Amino acid sequence: MKDRIAPPHTHETDEQSSDLNELINGALLCFDDENDDADIDFGLDALLKLYRRADAATLAAAVALCKNADDKRRRVGAAILGQLGHTLDNRDGVFREERYRALEELFLTEMATTANPKVLANVCSAFGNLGDRRAVPIALQLIDHPRWQVRFDVVMALKGGECPKEEAAIVGLIKLSTDDDVRVRDWATFGLGQYVTADTVAIRTALYARLTDDDDQTIVEAIKGLARRNDATVLADLNRALREQAGMPPLDATDDRVSPSPICAALLEARRLLEGGDPPVDIWSTDWLEAMDACGYQFDINELIKLSTDDDAFVRDWATSRLGTLVTADTVVIRTTLVARLADDEDGVIIEAIQGLARRKDKTVLADLNRALREQAEISLPGATQNMAAPSPICAALLEARRLLEAQRSGEPPEVPWNEDWLEAMEACGCQLD
Repeated sequence: MKDRIAPPHTHETDEQSSDLNELINGALLCFDDENDDADIDFGLDALLKLYRRADAATLAAAVALCKNADDKRRRVGAAILGQLGHTLDNRDGVFREERYRALEELFLTEMATTANPKVLANVCSAFGNLGDRRAVPIALQLIDHPRWQVRFDVVMALKGGECPKEEAAIVGLIKLSTDDDVRVRDWATFGLGQYVTADTVAIRTALYARLTDDDDQTIVEAIKGLARRNDATVLADLNRALREQAGMPPLDATDDRVSPSPICAALLEARRLLEGGDPPVDIWSTDWLEAMDACGYQFDINELIKLSTDDDAFVRDWATSRLGTLVTADTVVIRTTLVARLADDEDGVIIEAIQGLARRKDKTVLADLNRALREQAEISLPGATQNMAAPSPICAALLEARRLLEAQRSGEPPEVPWNEDWLEAMEACGCQLD
């Protein structure tokens, strides 16, 4: 006898039922291509709320939607089944077996009747989110589908869940990495390079083929996939990609590198070539700084001083942080640079400058520290006490700021932030709490 999903043994109130139906009707908005961005955003918000419900009533509603004659309702049902109960704390979600069986039934019914491409795509996407590897042979039935959207979601199903190990899934990703549609090629190459852990001649050959792709991002994914396999032959391609796309995502490859990796050597070489070019390329973007940092590049003091005045607020923050906390030298030039950042437009940069001066016991920073603590009571500035060399002017400023905060709010409900940062900071300063 075929297994059935038992009806939930719950006493759902009319109010709960109404709320569930309201969310489903809202979710339908993001499955209509003619809706505007506001409607789609509203629909996505409703869909996210449905995922978080994670209860038997929502499961039953999703299963019922999958059997509805309206294709948009079937699509909503598939989407809910793909991510029901999926949160940051619970990546597996709930009712996994029931969800898989309902999705499989929807797929088989769809193939035997209307075979609506959009519904099929949503089912494959749901299989990918569910991460159940039993779905691989099912999704592979659509690998040659004429609609790119369907083939795209076949990729999602093949790479979903744990690292794909099935030969059929790997062969499928290799084939889809040569797809006519750039979006399918890009994601198939990403899945092959980053999700598949196997290292075979066939996989490397497929990644090599994408190094000459017409799409920059697909080239990046091929480079990253080969770099993860410590393939030294990728160096020339990586250098070329970094030189030609200084602001592009080749830098992301450093995030997943296998150390020691040829990608770091290529990154440093590309930087040297770019700076030595005519005209020199400005490579000090957010991505470049993080990539250089990930590769262990040691920035000298003059480089950090220059970067602390960059037009990009992130670059200024990044350089001021390192100049203030990682550089141990204490010179007039360093202090002058940090003092200049006290007047920065960005709060984060000011905080880094204050911390850097406090570490050097520079009492001229007291007024700025008091002001910052009063104006930004809930920022992480109190945490600076954890890295200071006691006694430090930062403690006096912290206690003074608290006194002023309490005085300003006398007679009102207390708003002084007794959060973890403040408590740790007060303790580090030796303040006795009654």
